Amino acid sequence: MAAIVLGGVHGGVGKSTLAKAILETLRSQGCRVSSYTVGPGLDSFQCSSSQPGQLPQEAVGLDGWLLTQDAARACFHSMSAEAELSIIEGCLGMFDSPSADGSEQGSTAQIAQWLQAPVVLVVDTQAFNTARGIVALVKGYTAVDGSPSVAGVILNKVVTQSLAAEVQAGLEQSAVDVRVIGAVPKVENSTCDSSTKSTCPWSPMSNSSTAFGSTLPGLVQQHQPCIDEQCMVELVQQHIDLQQLRALAATAAVPRPQAPLPPPVRTFRVSMGVAYDEAFHQYFQQ
Repeated sequence: MAAIVLGGVHGGVGKSTLAKAILETLRSQGCRVSSYTVGPGLDSFQCSSSQPGQLPQEAVGLDGWLLTQDAARACFHSMSAEAELSIIEGCLGMFDSPSADGSEQGSTAQIAQWLQAPVVLVVDTQAFNTARGIVALVKGYTAVDGSPSVAGVILNKVVTQSLAAEVQAGLEQSAVDVRVIGAVPKVENSTCDSSTKSTCPWSPMSNSSTAFGSTLPGLVQQHQPCIDEQCMVELVQQHIDLQQLRALAATAAVPRPQAPLPPPVRTFRVSMGVAYDEAFHQYFQQ
C-alpha cells in the first residue's frame, strides 16, 4: 500500500500548500489518492467545499494523541482501501508534539513510524544562504535515533535554480541516501488570512482567532504569503518529480492492524441535524 509522509523541518515551511497541490495534480492525472493530516488539524470553514446537506470531505486525521497505534493503522487501511497512493501531511516540525515530557507522542514522526511510511522533508530554503546548511539539516534529521525513514526532500521557496543540484551533490558527498525530488520556486505578491491555514491546536501559533477559524470583529488577524491554487498546481507539475515521489511511496510497508475498525452500529432510524457554520465546523469524517 503506497504511502508518503510530508514532514516539515519546522512549522510554516509550506507543507499544507504543497500537499494540496500534489493531491490535485495526481487526481487530475487519474490517480486515486487518499489524504491524511497528522493530528486533528483545524481547517478553516469552507462551506463551498461540500454539497448541500453534506459535510465537507476533508483529509482524515491520524492523531497519535487520540488513537492507539493499532487504531491508526486500522483507520489507514480502511480509508485507503481503494486508493493507489496515500499522502499524509505532517504537523509543524517532524518531531514536534504536544507532549510535555519531550516524547514524540502525537508527532509526525510517530505516525510515520507507526505506518512505516517514508518521509519527504519540506525545507523552506529562504532561511539558508548556501546549500551546505540545508545538507547539514537534512543529515541531522536522518541521524536522530529511532527516526522514521527520510527518503526525499522538497526544497520550497527556492530563489536560485542551481540550489537543487548543489543540495543533491552535497548529500551524496556526505553519504546521505536522500533524493531531492523537487525545488519549488518562491512566488511573490500575494497574501491571505492566516486563519485559512491548517494549524495544530497545541501549536504556539494557535490562538482564539486562528484555532477556531473565527472572523469575529476586533480580533487581530495576521497575514502570511500564499498563492493561487491553480498556480501552485502548475508549479508542482513543473518542479516536483511526481514519478519519483510515487516510487518512494511504493516502498511503504504499512502493517496490518491486529483488529479492523468496528462496523458502524445502525440500531435506530433517526433524523439528525449537524451544525455546520463558522462556530461548528470541525468534524472527524471517520
